[in-house]
Amino acid sequence: EQFKVNLIEFTDANLKLVDGEEFLLLGKVLRIKNVEAEEFKVDYDNNYLYIYRPNQRGVKTKFNEWYSKFMMDKFTEMVDQSYVRFQKYGIAKPTVIYKNMRTRWGTCNIDKKVITLNTQLLKVDPFLTEYVICHELTHLKHRNHNKDFYSFLTSIVPDWKQREKILNNIFINVIGG
Repeated sequence: EQFKVNLIEFTDANLKLVDGEEFLLLGKVLRIKNVEAEEFKVDYDNNYLYIYRPNQRGVKTKFNEWYSKFMMDKFTEMVDQSYVRFQKYGIAKPTVIYKNMRTRWGTCNIDKKVITLNTQLLKVDPFLTEYVICHELTHLKHRNHNKDFYSFLTSIVPDWKQREKILNNIFINVIGG
């Protein structure tokens, strides 16, 4: 099952970026494939993560720069898509930041209107990340995890319990494995 794969930390010194190495992106296990090219570029399909490169010099740094930009772009797109459902409730659009967190998928600073997403979310299926984003956005309407919070969350993401269960299983594997 794809969720049982050990999640690879993109800044992990053990990541060699060699052909055949597994890389988890958006819930898919991709195999790295290096391709000689004029300029550095990264692309992917359902099976491979292609690293186009003129030589080996600085590949890991360039890859991490690509990954960072990809993460910012992807998370921004996902937050924008999710926020549309909250806008009509007069909820101000929060600032979103990203960091690697050991114990949470996301947090919300209600007073500062800042949502923090775990960088590890880029490795899981986007429908799971959508749940985390909606959960954090719900805090901007209902501060605490009470009946009103869960009722509102259910109106936005009816299957949130199933998504949360999958994420909890993944997280146990990440920190326990």
